[in-house]
Amino acid sequence: MIITEKYDNFIWDFDGTLFNSYPHTAQALVLTLKDSGREIDVNEAEKLLRITVGTAVRHYGLTEQEREAFNKYELTDELEPVIKIYDGVLDAFKRILSRGGRHFLFTHRDKKAPEILGRHGMLGLFTEVITVENGFPYKPAPDAIEYLVKEHSLDKDKTVMIGDREIDIGSGVNAGVHTLFFDEFCVSPKTQAEEIYTSFEQIG
Repeated sequence: MIITEKYDNFIWDFDGTLFNSYPHTAQALVLTLKDSGREIDVNEAEKLLRITVGTAVRHYGLTEQEREAFNKYELTDELEPVIKIYDGVLDAFKRILSRGGRHFLFTHRDKKAPEILGRHGMLGLFTEVITVENGFPYKPAPDAIEYLVKEHSLDKDKTVMIGDREIDIGSGVNAGVHTLFFDEFCVSPKTQAEEIYTSFEQIG
């Protein structure tokens, strides 16, 4: 069942929403700390990263040097497991575009996000892409969404913020738009999102 037909404007998170990137990022963190002589559990690292990257960084007490090394590992395309697009994303995007909908991206990633989108033939499907380089406050601050609403004359009643973390949902709530939570593992999480989806077959 399609649950998003009432929306025209889709503001997407990147990591864990469009792309399965957490296993890749967790491995980058494991390798970073291994270089410093520290062993950590990759599953624990992934759970922390799914809250926020900052949560994992603070938990493991990364130094500035370790943080720089972590960023280099994370940006390595050859690092296994690779960042993969979720099944059904492209079809869902095309369904939305075919009925006149628009896509936007709001991510804390840097220019790497547009590069990954480009490799998957997705960059041209977005009306605008906002990364950390745009300088907006981090989620759950509403500033980036409020900018998109004003810049593109979006009707908030027809606009939805979509993500896999509560900071994504919080940014949508704070901006006064609708919210949708991606429950990848079908665990029915506690969330303030208005609706939950588990498959991109529900998006269109």
